[in-house]
Amino acid sequence: MEDCKMNLDLSKINFSRFDLKRGLKLPKELSEKLAEDIGIMVGDGSIGKIVRPKRAVDYQIMCYGNAITDNLFYGTYVKNLKKDLFNLNFQFSDRPKNTCELRINSKGLLEFYTKIIGLPLGKKGNLGIPPLIMNSKDNIKSAFIRGLADSDFSFTFRRRNKKIMYYPLIKLQTISNNLVSDIKKILEDMHFKTTTSYGLKSIHPLTKSLLTNHQISLNGNDNLERWMTNIKFNNPKNILKYNLWKKHGFCPDDNDIRKLMGRARGDLNP
Repeated sequence: MEDCKMNLDLSKINFSRFDLKRGLKLPKELSEKLAEDIGIMVGDGSIGKIVRPKRAVDYQIMCYGNAITDNLFYGTYVKNLKKDLFNLNFQFSDRPKNTCELRINSKGLLEFYTKIIGLPLGKKGNLGIPPLIMNSKDNIKSAFIRGLADSDFSFTFRRRNKKIMYYPLIKLQTISNNLVSDIKKILEDMHFKTTTSYGLKSIHPLTKSLLTNHQISLNGNDNLERWMTNIKFNNPKNILKYNLWKKHGFCPDDNDIRKLMGRARGDLNP
């Protein structure tokens, strides 16, 4: 399928002197790579503007993941993707509470994400899929879903009526019912069989506050094989899980996956 060539109007973007010095380049059209990056930002991305003393401003763009299972994804794949898209070297580091972080400060890139793509500053709330993605061709939508899934979906296997974990489940749980509704439309247009639940109530384990989440899931072998044909994964932990399942007919639990990723990062063909 040919890539979608949607032109982006960059005339409203303000570049800082630091942006110009580093050679920030912004995409002039919507591509699969950019759509995947937008999916990652909607998933585990964060955009913030912090005013420091003496009117200094930090324009922060960040992504977060698990320090073990997402290390290769953010530290290598996403870092290289953003370098290719924006000509910027994001800083990757391990953070407290077993997390990793990909970060940069850039006024021009922050304005690109907010003014051109339509992503919000701060909390994402009931954010749906940006209109420029929803109104694009199928390959752009697939790339967006891939980025979102690699950063924020869970990909697991269940035992059901067997002793081994053989039955695939791809799932997103989020506070945004708009996001679930938009994903449902895209996936069903691509002939996936989806299951959705809205208004799921739970208690936060630490704050004890009431949470309301919404969920979309893809169950079973047919959905997974359709996914690997039409959307795929780029997160090494998800590729590892799929390869193990294809080779053995089942996949180890998440504890074993963490051990495998910790011992042999990059070995995606067990």
